[in-house]
Formats: sequence, structure tokens, C-alpha cells
Amino acid sequence: MKAAVLQLNSQGMSSTKLYNNIRIAHKKGVKVLLLGEYVLNPFFKELQNMSLSMIKEQGNHQVKILKELSSTYSITIIAPLVIVKKDKLYKTVAKFAPSSTSYYQQQILINYSHWNEEKFFSNAIQTIQTPMIFKIDGFKFGVISGFELHFDEIFHSLKEKKVDAILVPSVATFESYQRWKALISIRAFIK
Repeated sequence: MKAAVLQLNSQGMSSTKLYNNIRIAHKKGVKVLLLGEYVLNPFFKELQNMSLSMIKEQGNHQVKILKELSSTYSITIIAPLVIVKKDKLYKTVAKFAPSSTSYYQQQILINYSHWNEEKFFSNAIQTIQTPMIFKIDGFKFGVISGFELHFDEIFHSLKEKKVDAILVPSVATFESYQRWKALISIRAFIK
């Protein structure tokens, strides 16, 4: 089983780099490909200044492209994506498998005064549920968002489900790389 992580700059409506990298991953036998946060959508601060119609158009375009790529190359693609439903924005992680698509709504959003995703997105605030889990070739994956890495409840539910690997599509911002690296290492150690 081969899994790969692909971190690119924001692709916007262009898909050339994405096509090329997914084709390369397929040639190397990759079965699961994880895209980084804000590869398919602009950075959060840019999203705040975009029209809802533009965000919706971009999200629909990315969903169409990733469904096509997953099916064409028989690869499962995990991708953070902002989607619009009934004129509301949702921060999700999508799983594009060759024959199906599923979505995981981020359960815990950042709510700092300078970075308030909780106020911007319409994700439900509720009791923590088990995140997305899927199996490929007998290997069980769990999927969470980057911010959810901070919360023990998320990890308890994944531990109960006996996942083999946790996929965390995230991006380090504002010089936070070392902090994220330490947090991910700690979580891996205590899982």
C-alpha cells in the first residue's frame, strides 16, 4: 500500500499541476493521495473577501475534477475543500474514491478574534462524532482536519475504531511549522 502527500500552492481554477502530480502518483502505485489545506481553495483570509458565487463555482469545479481524476487513475484522493450548500459555506474534507465521494465536515473550527472560521463557516457545532474512516486493502484510515489535531476527543474516537493511520490535511501558517511538527509527533507517539 502506497500513500502520498501532495502540498501545492493554491490551484484556483487551474488544474494542470494537479493533473500532472496525480498522474505521477498513479505511475508510482499510490493508492491514497492526501492534498494539503488551501490547495483547492484560496487561503482563509482571501476567502473572506470572495463572493459566495465565486467560492461555489470554484468548489464545484474542484469536485468535478477530483471525481474525474480519482476514477481515471483508480486513486483515492483526500482533499480539504470549501463547499457551498444553500448559500452557506462549509469547511470539509472530501474523499474521492474511484466509485464514490464522501464528505467530512470539520467538527471544530478556529474561533480566535483574528482568525474566526467558526463565525465564517456554517459547520454544525455539536457533540464530537467519529471522524471519517475508510479502508483500502485492509488498511484503515481516519481523516481529521488540522485544527482538530488539538482535541483529545477526536483521537479517543479514532483509537476506539482501531485506525492504522490518521490523515491530517493541513497547512502551517504564520511561522507555525515547528509547533505543528511537534504536535503531530506527540499525537503519533501517544496514539
